[in-house]
Parts: sequence; C-alpha cells; structure tokens
Amino acid sequence: MKKIGILQGMEHSFTEAVCDRINAMKIRGVIAENIRIGALKMNHPNDYAIIFDRASHEVPFYRSFLKNAAVNDVKIVNNPFVICVDDYYFHASLAKKLGFEVPRTVVVPSKEHPPGATADSMRNLIFPLNWEEVFSYVGFPAHIKPNHGNGTYHTFKVYNSHEFFSTYDLTGNNVIILQQDIDYDDYFKCYVIGQKHVRIMKYDPSMPQHLRYLPEVLKIDPALADLLIDTSIKISTALGLDFNTVEFAIRGGKPYIIEFRNNVPNAEKAFLHEENFNWLVATTADYLISLTSVKGPQPFKFVWDFADNKKESETETNKNEKPKLKDKQSNITFEKTFKKKGRPAKLKIEQKDIDKPDVEIKIAKRGRKPGSKNKPKPVSPTVELPAPEKIIIPVFSEVVQISTEKIDTPEIVRVNKLVKKKIIIPAYSMVEREVPEQTNKNEGSNEETYEWVAKKNKRPLRLK
Repeated sequence: MKKIGILQGMEHSFTEAVCDRINAMKIRGVIAENIRIGALKMNHPNDYAIIFDRASHEVPFYRSFLKNAAVNDVKIVNNPFVICVDDYYFHASLAKKLGFEVPRTVVVPSKEHPPGATADSMRNLIFPLNWEEVFSYVGFPAHIKPNHGNGTYHTFKVYNSHEFFSTYDLTGNNVIILQQDIDYDDYFKCYVIGQKHVRIMKYDPSMPQHLRYLPEVLKIDPALADLLIDTSIKISTALGLDFNTVEFAIRGGKPYIIEFRNNVPNAEKAFLHEENFNWLVATTADYLISLTSVKGPQPFKFVWDFADNKKESETETNKNEKPKLKDKQSNITFEKTFKKKGRPAKLKIEQKDIDKPDVEIKIAKRGRKPGSKNKPKPVSPTVELPAPEKIIIPVFSEVVQISTEKIDTPEIVRVNKLVKKKIIIPAYSMVEREVPEQTNKNEGSNEETYEWVAKKNKRPLRLK
C-alpha cells in the first residue's frame, strides 16, 4: 500500500478536495490521508511514499520532518530543500541569464544589522551606498519588496527618492529589493503542476486578495499563451518546483516575469472560480497518483542550466536516430550534398511539401562512377511516387529546391556577374542539364552530374 500524505496549512477546501478525489478514484494500492506528526526521533521511519506539503513555509518544525522524509526516499511536493532558492534577486538574475524579460532589479542591504551582527560584521559593506546609481538604474516609480518569503506582502510602490527612504526606514533588518515598475496592459498568473501542466488565469494584483482572480472569460492570443506556458515550465523546472505559480505583466505584447516562485500558491475555493478550482484539484490529484508508480528513490536536483542540458540530451537521444516524416506540421528538412566543381550544392526536400505524412524519404548514397566493376546499388526505401517529369535546366541555372508547388516565374539573381536562375523543381522529376554548344573545356572533364535515386515498384529511377 502506497500512502499519499497531505500536510495541511490554513486552507481547507483545496487539500480536502484533493484527498477526497484520490480516494474516490479507488486505485488499487493507493490511499491519501492527512498526516499526523508528533516528536520525531532521528531517522524517524515514514509510512508515506508521497507527501504534498502546504504548510512547512509557515511551520519550521514541519520543514525538519519533511527533510528527514526526503533523506529516506520520500517524494515531497515541493521538495523542502528548495528553501535555499528563496531569493527574488537570484530569481531575477537566473531568469535574465536564461533569456527571459524581467524588470530591472537591485538588492539592497538591510537598514538595520541582522540579528547578532555588529558594525564589525559589516566591514566589507561600502558605506554610504551610491543611491543615485541605484535610482538611475531602476528608475521611478519602483517597488520595494522583501528579498525572501512571500513577495505579495510588505510590498510598497514609491515614486521618488524621498518616498523610497521613508519606506526603507521601516524595513528593519529585512533584506529588500528595489524593482522597476512595469506599466502593464494585461496581467496573468500561471499555475504549474508537475513541471508540465499549466493553467493561465487572469489576475489583478492591485485588487484586494479575494478579488484578484477575475471572473471574466480568458482572452489571450494563442502565441502569447504558448509563450507563457513554455516560460512557466522552464522557470519552475529551473527552480526545482513541482507545484508553483509564475506571474507575468504584459506590456506591448511582451511578457515580463514579476513573480517567479510561489511554492504554496493560493488555492482556496473562495478565491478561485469554480472552473479553475476544479482543474487545479483534478490535475494535482492525478499528478500525485502518477508519482506512486515511480520505482526506487526520487532524487532531487536543481536544473539551472536546463537549456544546455536539454540541447545535449536531445543530441544524445537523436544521435543514432534516422530522420522520419511524421506529420505535416513539423518542419524537418532533408539535405544531400552533391559535388559541383569542387563546391557543394544542396538539394532540399521540405516536409511541408510532402502530401503523404507517412512517407519516409531518404536520399540515396552516391555509388561509384559509371563503368566501374561491382558498382554498389544505391540504398533507398520503397515509396509511392508519381510519374516523373523530365525537366531540362539551363546552363546558368541552379537547382535550389525540390517542391510540389508550381512556379510560373523563377527568381533572377546575380552571382559572379553572371545571371543565374533559381529553379524550384517539382518533386520526383527527372532533371537534365542543358549542355552548351561551344565550350573551352576538354571533352569528358568535370561533368556536372546531379543524382537522386528513388524506387517505384521496386525499380530504381536514376535522375541525372
């Protein structure tokens, strides 16, 4: 029996709905329940396979319980060790490094000494700070936010340096950030579950808490929606969060990330609208159940360089794979380089030009010269092809692409002071090159040959 334990916080409706949904599904060997905790001995045994944490950010004792559980191979959502990335200045720097748009941000030392620190502890700090440089970089208006914890609370908007210093004097020993204000056209909040499921919600951070989730029907450009979803997944993956929200301010069609991390976002039914709440409950329950099927320990790691890792993993995965046409939507190009007077010339077949998505196309390997003994047969799959058409190409023309589209007027370009025509040839055509009547070359030297071999009814067609 695999147990899913739920650590409840102040909310009631969300965690109870998730627990009830899991048990109502009656999956063999899986049960969900609320966790009961007492005093803990070292290496306290744990009966849970999965723990859904909604309270440790408020109760440090729970965090110790979760860290012990994580050491004993219990999957925690979210992992308790992500507390080390609870730093909004770091979030902004990471997002900028990954190529996302973020408001200009500066981290500022605390107004008062940290607890237990003295003036000797601060000897490395430049004093006084160059405030003019800070204000010039960020600009006004700007927001003062705590660098750690929930950035929604204790946030102030200041319009000049006098308001900044008046607010800064009230921050005590808290480290703060000064962040550029984005005068947005739209504002969205994205819930991310399992680093792959995303729900976009219309949100207004200027309203009271119970009115921020707007009831209006979501209207968003599909391209922008795809960008928000992709960015939310990448940010949550980079921070190692399985349950997170990311907030975006949209200005001029460009999204700026305002809030990067909220590992315990508001999910109370009283705030969310019914459709969003039902999606959140169903998706969370399904994700927690899916984790129970993972065998062995589930190690945790940060993926701050996920963009490079993704590229390397894709290279390794596709290293020995042969390209294959799967559907018309993808944009795969097959290329084969032929010799032309010592310089490469390319024939290209674009997938969008193929009528049948299930046809696999390969370019035959060049065999030996005509007349040589034991000439190898070119390798080519069997495909259904239309009857080939014979096309004669002028001497000063270039074969640039094979396409099913008909071109009435070829483009004219100038290359090396000679007028050449770029010819787009219909797919599966027989190509011949026109031979000039007068030539200064010796006979039989440097012939220009273009070959493309395909099979029709198991009989090779040689195109020259």
